[in-house]
Amino acid sequence: MRRFIIMIMGVIFLSSPLLAEEEESLIINPKLKGGLGSLPFVGDTRSVRVDTMPPGWKPQKVTKVNYGDYIPPNAPPDALLIKGMVPDRTRRYVVAVTKDEAEFQKAFPEYKRLIAEGKYIEAGQVLHVCSSIGIATKVEGFSGGEKTGDIPEKVGSFFFEFNLLAFQDWGGCLTFLSYEPKPGDDVVDYGYGLSDTIHGVLMIEQQPIKEGERPEYSMRIIKAKVTR
Repeated sequence: MRRFIIMIMGVIFLSSPLLAEEEESLIINPKLKGGLGSLPFVGDTRSVRVDTMPPGWKPQKVTKVNYGDYIPPNAPPDALLIKGMVPDRTRRYVVAVTKDEAEFQKAFPEYKRLIAEGKYIEAGQVLHVCSSIGIATKVEGFSGGEKTGDIPEKVGSFFFEFNLLAFQDWGGCLTFLSYEPKPGDDVVDYGYGLSDTIHGVLMIEQQPIKEGERPEYSMRIIKAKVTR
């Protein structure tokens, strides 16, 4: 009996650091900040130096364009902006897009196997992974317009643009993954291996809309560290 109690205590003692490590690996305070739209480019976008033009050349009159005229009143955004913090800014992060957590758990092992074999096209058909997530190098705390101090150096803020075409095609379950870049690696390339650690899971949902209304979206936090 005494040996059994000691074994149970040992399991609890050994598992506590793992639980703490898992908590410390989660993204922090993710928030859906709103929609992002894209505006059409109008006119010639080429840049020409004046001194390369023949003598007597004058620029044509520029007509001001109201870009709002090109956007329908209830046009949906092209993407959603999600902001928050990552626990380790030295790593690089990507987001896997699925319909739910179960689909991710089923697809991820096959995706990693295909990536390891260099079958990138086939892997992309198994699991959609977004790399459009930026990590800031420094985060400062402010309150009432006054700086209150620096966030711990290892923490960084992230900015993720979730394209709504991916939402329509793949789903709204966002699973945050990461990898450690090779020394001197300035190119986003996770072909040499994503970590198995899940840094967060968010669910994007479109609210019911009536005909002619602008679509609205909400975000549900499934797995993240929320401090405020």
